[in-house]
Amino acid sequence: MRLLLPDGKVFGGADAVVQLSRRFWWAWLFYLIGRMPGVKARLRVAYRWIARRRGCNSGNCSTKIGRKVEVEQRTSRAIGFLPLLILSLLALAFARWLPAWVFMLVMAFALYAGCKC
Repeated sequence: MRLLLPDGKVFGGADAVVQLSRRFWWAWLFYLIGRMPGVKARLRVAYRWIARRRGCNSGNCSTKIGRKVEVEQRTSRAIGFLPLLILSLLALAFARWLPAWVFMLVMAFALYAGCKC
């Protein structure tokens, strides 16, 4: 994240978060804590940790790493539907041998478990 102020100063990462918190009355406490000795270095480490683990859900990642993450997310999203598909098809396969009320419970469980996966 980069923050460009009207006077031309540029802040990035945790420094940008601290500068932004200075602009809002309800975040002033965070700004004051960020100005304490030793805190800003820890904030930078925490910001880097979060930045490495956040996704590119909006598709605006322009780095090679961002594109790789986007492809991995698309693949994992497609694979994520497999349990739902498999469990639903299994429930449908046994539909003719089950009473209607049992089939309803089996299908409800299949949908629930598939979505939870």
